[in-house]
Amino acid sequence: MSERLCPRCHNLLTDENAGVLLYCSHCGAPQVLLSEELREQAAESVSAASEQSAPGGNFAEAGLTSLDSSDPTAIDWPEAVRVAGLGGLIALGLDLLSTLIQPVLLLAMLWALIAPIVVLGIYCSRRKLTRIRAGFGARLGLVTGLAIALCMFIVDSVQLIVERFVFHRGAQIDATLVTLFTTVQQSQAASQQPMPFNLAIPEFRVGLLLFSLGFGVSLYLVYAVISGAFGGLLRSRSRTP
Repeated sequence: MSERLCPRCHNLLTDENAGVLLYCSHCGAPQVLLSEELREQAAESVSAASEQSAPGGNFAEAGLTSLDSSDPTAIDWPEAVRVAGLGGLIALGLDLLSTLIQPVLLLAMLWALIAPIVVLGIYCSRRKLTRIRAGFGARLGLVTGLAIALCMFIVDSVQLIVERFVFHRGAQIDATLVTLFTTVQQSQAASQQPMPFNLAIPEFRVGLLLFSLGFGVSLYLVYAVISGAFGGLLRSRSRTP
């Protein structure tokens, strides 16, 4: 028997017995097994209905391609991951372009802010019958934020490597970091507050940089989740029952 996927969560179904109503072990959705004859008859009926309901017989635009395409109102996570990846690729392209044209960096930052809502809109345009909820918007926003953060991190890391080892501009990068840490030390000395660590030690400087990077990424992911949930909430209210 060929492998089948759950129409709701798209996980692999196991321990199937022909002619028995089963439930998915992952999400609990009921599963109905059809014989090949009934499957062919149902596919023919769906094809005939598509020619009558969809303009020009293009039934795929409505989100229903075949009997095996599952519930059209369910969330299509492979498609959601693809559109989130598209958002990450756009961020990657803008970040690469900003290395040549500096003002494009502002455009890349703007895209990072609006991407969770735009990606949700792209998914809704491709899967028009999907039930949109705030929870789905939050999860899609998180995936989009991860894709954008990963792509921009890769570009910035490669840029630093190229600047240091190809163009040999490591002294300029180090001078910028030394100026930054010196400013922090001077501000702490002016406030007369004891430092929890010594910035003169290179290990502490690296740890502070990594902590700042992780904290910034975490804040962006929280923003992506909130904005995605907000977009999902708006779309759930705009849909007619």
